[in-house]
Amino acid sequence: MTSPTSAAATSSGLSAAVGVLVDPDDTGECVAELGARHDPDHGVVVCHPRSGAAPLPVLGEDVLVALGKRPGGLVAEGVSRRGWALAGMWLRAERIEHLVVLRAHLLPPSRWRELAALTAAAGTKLWLVVHQGGLGTGHRAALDGTGAGLAPVRPWRVALALLPTPAEPVLGPFPEVPDVEFPLFRTAARRLLDPAGFARVDAVYRPTLLAARDLARRWTRPGTGLASIDPHHAAAALQRHTIDATSLDEVLTRVRAVQAGFCTAGVFLKLPRRRPGLPAAGVSYAPRLDPVTVERLRGLCSPTAAAALAIARVTGLRSAALRSLRVRDVHDTGPDQLLIAERTLYRIPAPVAGMVRAAILEHHAQRVAHDDPATSSETGAGGAGLFVGTEPGTVIGEQALQNVLDRGAAYTGVPALGPVFRGVEVHDLRGGWA
Repeated sequence: MTSPTSAAATSSGLSAAVGVLVDPDDTGECVAELGARHDPDHGVVVCHPRSGAAPLPVLGEDVLVALGKRPGGLVAEGVSRRGWALAGMWLRAERIEHLVVLRAHLLPPSRWRELAALTAAAGTKLWLVVHQGGLGTGHRAALDGTGAGLAPVRPWRVALALLPTPAEPVLGPFPEVPDVEFPLFRTAARRLLDPAGFARVDAVYRPTLLAARDLARRWTRPGTGLASIDPHHAAAALQRHTIDATSLDEVLTRVRAVQAGFCTAGVFLKLPRRRPGLPAAGVSYAPRLDPVTVERLRGLCSPTAAAALAIARVTGLRSAALRSLRVRDVHDTGPDQLLIAERTLYRIPAPVAGMVRAAILEHHAQRVAHDDPATSSETGAGGAGLFVGTEPGTVIGEQALQNVLDRGAAYTGVPALGPVFRGVEVHDLRGGWA
């Protein structure tokens, strides 16, 4: 699916991938304006490096912090020796298109060269913001092996037209929706909500209903017996349609839409009865990936820890199932990913998909370092285990993976949860039981 990060780039390639922005007076306005373009979800990261001849691992940590990793996380997670390599890995995994380094004139020329190589290998455009007086011949030579040329030097404000504008945030929380059964849900929402609130709910409800209807129609097409569809697959369908909801009300909206979509195809999806004041036996409408949870998961530096905890959170898979995952089980479909586990299809939404890509990059990097074309008697990269051991050429064990989950959960405050939807039933309204 993904190839290892390249360790080298040509001199001309580095220059083409680097832009130098001049802030003549070294102003706070420049820092504020460019800092406002920081938006990792849309491919822009702004880095505030520590000045001076900082060791390469320190600069790597600065890049990782800009990517959302916790300060000090490299040491806390026991990966401090890999900081620079991890910085390049995460740039690539998160598909960062632009890395802006503020006050880059305070870094030595060698760091410019190393940053340029790192970002070129990751496919990331590097923007170096400098004070004119700090741009010496050493810095000019750093971006060209012969010292004969330099990427175009432009006023810093030019970058405001070249960098993507951050996405407009959605104003206000998702509307509070009525907790009624699916046949009454949309009518009750229309009656109780103001027009703007209902429009926002319906913008989620209607596409979810149509997608669920199309899925159920594939299940029930002529010649396809519904007896092959078990509650486990219905629960997985609910997971795929609700996993990126960010509030309880949005989860409930999507669940009711799935039920309504299934019903139009002659399938009744029954969820466990909920008792007032008591937790549901097998279903919770609490979101699994609200913005706070995503931010905490993103704080992990270790690709294995981040991906394992994210997948466990999203799917409810336990350590034994996670250990059985193969690289070929992950399918990039765009911003999202699809994951096949235990013969079931799950969706990994965009906010955490980069974590799974990072684990795949780590997997490839270890295989290359070990020079082993087939790890653990598996044939080909796609058939090898997704999560690697701590030593090159090794596969992580179930208990070791459980330890990774436990440590990651303790460090981030994000617990790995059980299955997303349990206790659902599927009934064929056309006659018979599924």
